[in-house]
Amino acid sequence: MLKLSSLLLLASASLLSLSFTPKKNLNPACSVHGKVSDQSSNEEIPFANVQLFKQDNTVAGTATTDMLGEYCFKNILAGVYKLTVSYVGYNSKTINNVKVTDAGNLKLDVKLN
Repeated sequence: MLKLSSLLLLASASLLSLSFTPKKNLNPACSVHGKVSDQSSNEEIPFANVQLFKQDNTVAGTATTDMLGEYCFKNILAGVYKLTVSYVGYNSKTINNVKVTDAGNLKLDVKLN
């Protein structure tokens, strides 16, 4: 009985420590990433459409925000792009002259209204 209670205590402590572990960037390989949120409430917007266009207006990538309103584009070549974000009930937003370097990891948060 003592072994069982010790095992349960250890399992509970392990689960408790996992719930207090700070969130880490689970995907550090994003060339362009960010968060889409509501301009007035700051609430994240899940399932928003995010598109990255090359200068000739061809699509370089498409993404959908996750439950936290975050998006990620991987393996984007260095260059200048246009980022467009849209979601039903909000005005679409376009950001021109998005400069991606060879180093990548460009964070670009977007607020929709």
